[in-house]
Amino acid sequence: MIKKRGTTNGVQANVSLEPSAAASSTSNINNNIIINKRDDGKEDIVITRDIGVQTEPVEVEPDVRNVILEAYAQILLNQDKALLANIISKKCIIVPIESLSNIIKAILHVSEVEVQLNEDVGCCAAKSNPIRKIDAIKIIKDNGEVVIDLKQVYNKEYNELVNNYHVCLKYCIV
Repeated sequence: MIKKRGTTNGVQANVSLEPSAAASSTSNINNNIIINKRDDGKEDIVITRDIGVQTEPVEVEPDVRNVILEAYAQILLNQDKALLANIISKKCIIVPIESLSNIIKAILHVSEVEVQLNEDVGCCAAKSNPIRKIDAIKIIKDNGEVVIDLKQVYNKEYNELVNNYHVCLKYCIV
């Protein structure tokens, strides 16, 4: 047995003799068909389409993959060749401190991240080394709560950054 499909599937049309009734609809796109009767007995058919445009700007949260790609591109464009050889350590890429903060903000959807570096200088040559060890990563949530242990509290996101995106969370570039 063959079933016939209806020809009106997916069509939103308001048909009315009253213009105000045809214009009232809850959808964003309205097809209004208004039939006006003239004095000579004929009918005028007016078809209009109203498109509701969203006036409020929608704030889109940055995707972590785009933030990581931007950080990698900046490393390749801005850093010298001697440093490029040292930014890959044990299959992890060492990123600048600002980029690391932005990456963590994007993956955790928080507004503030502080990366605390180890300031102990073993010798004079360590002052010129742009790669520093990270002591702690503080995440400040919107409600004011401070999280110090990223690996324990956000274990899934931490593992995703290290294993999937190969971001180094032990060292960063100053």
